[in-house]
Amino acid sequence: MATIRDVAEFAHVSAATVSRVLKKSGPVSPETEARVYDAIEKLGYLPPHSSKKNIENKKLSVLVLFPNSMRSMHSAMRSGIRDAAREEGILLYYAVCDNDIELEASYVNELRHGIFDGLIFMGTFLQVNDLLQLKKTCQIALCGESVDEAQVLSVAVDCEQAAYEAVSHLISLGHKKIAMITTHRRVWSSIKKEDGYRRALLDHGLPVEEEYIFYGRFTSNNSRYILNYYEAMDEPPTAYFCISDDVARSICNCLMERNYEIGAKLSVCGFDDSDSSTSAYPRLTTVNQPFYDIGRKVMELLKNNMTSVIERNEVTYMPHKLYIRESTSKKEDE
Repeated sequence: MATIRDVAEFAHVSAATVSRVLKKSGPVSPETEARVYDAIEKLGYLPPHSSKKNIENKKLSVLVLFPNSMRSMHSAMRSGIRDAAREEGILLYYAVCDNDIELEASYVNELRHGIFDGLIFMGTFLQVNDLLQLKKTCQIALCGESVDEAQVLSVAVDCEQAAYEAVSHLISLGHKKIAMITTHRRVWSSIKKEDGYRRALLDHGLPVEEEYIFYGRFTSNNSRYILNYYEAMDEPPTAYFCISDDVARSICNCLMERNYEIGAKLSVCGFDDSDSSTSAYPRLTTVNQPFYDIGRKVMELLKNNMTSVIERNEVTYMPHKLYIRESTSKKEDE
């Protein structure tokens, strides 16, 4: 049976470094940590007194923390998390932070005290350093989001590439003035979507005009304000790329109130493929996120991290698909 010294020799580090990696008790570079885990996996090393929970002796418990009310996308993710947890015999608890940073911190503190074995963030206010410190003592995961440089287990779609494909579709229809309606809250997914929007314009030889990017809030009244803003321009946009289907649907409703015809000439594209994308006319062109599969995957990977010596803390990208519907063109087969 492999020993800690065997692991250290295989990874070209000291036994003390291997111990720090296993106990998460000191500074170790990501590269060194990866080498240690690779050695553990290849040698089949098992610590004599592993701190990981044995699910045969104790039921694991996981808190799923929502940043705000459970939207339709959260509902589908929650179903995936729930089904995977049931299959693994994991107890689930749910809490909503109501976008309150202090309330989120209080739940995180309960995790540090050992009330829960793991935590799934459906979005978080925590910054990189906060997450780096938290994961030293707790098993955490991000569902549908990520935080660059935090090295936290995350499951999501490639938001940048998905946005790139959506905006490229709008450009292929001949649009040169393309607005992006995004959120004032700068989270990983919104930043990546904006990166994809910018990259698509530049790759197709179009300038990135900052005034065409609107940072707003998700309310129907705000959609009227947004359209007023764009209509006051000398060259209003002929296409709108929206950060979510809910925003896109609201924009469509406001455009139709003002007697605009939505289709190839005046296009609206959403993101998510939520229920609202097909709940009314025109059906939205949008990026599909496999919410249920994202939820299942994050639960499966978190369970592995809670019970295995080998931890995986990278971003796992799930497949996405662009559905082209009436809001950007005539109906096409999906």
